[in-house]
Amino acid sequence: MRVTKSKAGAMQMVVFVAAIIAILLLSFVLLNYVHITFSKKTARMIDLIERANLIVQLHLLNKDSKLKETLNWLEEDGIKSEINSGQWGVFGLLQVNTSFRRERYTKIVLTGGMLEKETALFLQDKDHPLILVGNSKIIGDAYLPRRGFREGSIAGESHYGNVTLSGRSEVSTAMLPKFGFDIFNEVMNLKALANKNSSQIKESDTIRHLFNSFKNPAMVIESDLAGLKNKSFSGNILIFNNQEIEIDSTVQLNDVILVAPKITLKEGVKGSFQAIATTTINVENNCHLDYPSALLLLKNTDTFYDIPSDRNPQNSNITIENHSTVNGFVGAFENSYSNKESHHSLIKLSRLATVNGQVYCEKDLELLGSVSGNVTTGSFISKVQGNLYLNHLYHGAINAELLTTEFVGPLMENSEKKGLVKWLY
Repeated sequence: MRVTKSKAGAMQMVVFVAAIIAILLLSFVLLNYVHITFSKKTARMIDLIERANLIVQLHLLNKDSKLKETLNWLEEDGIKSEINSGQWGVFGLLQVNTSFRRERYTKIVLTGGMLEKETALFLQDKDHPLILVGNSKIIGDAYLPRRGFREGSIAGESHYGNVTLSGRSEVSTAMLPKFGFDIFNEVMNLKALANKNSSQIKESDTIRHLFNSFKNPAMVIESDLAGLKNKSFSGNILIFNNQEIEIDSTVQLNDVILVAPKITLKEGVKGSFQAIATTTINVENNCHLDYPSALLLLKNTDTFYDIPSDRNPQNSNITIENHSTVNGFVGAFENSYSNKESHHSLIKLSRLATVNGQVYCEKDLELLGSVSGNVTTGSFISKVQGNLYLNHLYHGAINAELLTTEFVGPLMENSEKKGLVKWLY
């Protein structure tokens, strides 16, 4: 009996050990399978990411943005690619989708045009020379009217300093450089988006924080006339009002677009966003707009709404007050209602205001502050002691050498190549 029990116990031990070995082997096989599967998925995801990056680079190399016909050869290895390009305000918006079976990857970027880093100024040739007064200086190449430039005086104050124009001087043309896209058409698209009542949200005290990925359709918010306070908005969001938008310093805005006839940024506002208006944009003291921000005025265009723009020229411009900085693009356009030429500042930079990037003014620019980058303008204007001085640059400074090489602005028709503005989410 003892021998029989001993054999039975030994048999049980053998079965138990065999079961343990079988479980270990099975676990090893499963672990190996999971490892191989995970490695394949990781490798495939890397392929999808690299393919999306490749398409973005092809888009930046292709000035005409016609890439759909180039996607066929990108599908030969089983990866399907889709590209959608458009505009988000003054910047290009590119979305690339890559997929392999059930694996998908999406990359969204803002694009624009690279600037000529050496060019500081393009002044439209209207048969008037450029007059430099006070501390004014231009560091970099300049495209000037054929009558060139000279030093002058305003109210008894002459030009002083060692630097007037540092760089090459070329003759400009009677036409300003054009954008590489129809800026008015893109703004009309924003108007159409704002008119989609089904997607609008009435801004109220219940909305404190709002985030909308650029992978989702744009979200439209109708701003309260009382102004935005104690709120945070980020992403694919359009904030509009058919009269006025007022932004308080307690508001955080990132990548959104504001549209209204009149926009006011109260003292101390910080963020990174685009503001588009038809009448006035006023940036009060001590505001700081991070790159890539944009201020865009489309005066006398009636672009956004059926109500007319304010046609009083003295009340219609972009004003950037003292100790305020805009990192990005500042642009203004005006459609005149008469053939009679009148002069008023379409953009005004106060003495202690700074723009790091690009300033584009279709008519008169009053530059008292400084621009680190590029200025394109129809003419300069200075108002001193009630007198108006045409094509006088009074204390203003333009320095192309201070602009970072990574800066990318809106795509211009003469842009040599595109550039990456920002990765989106």
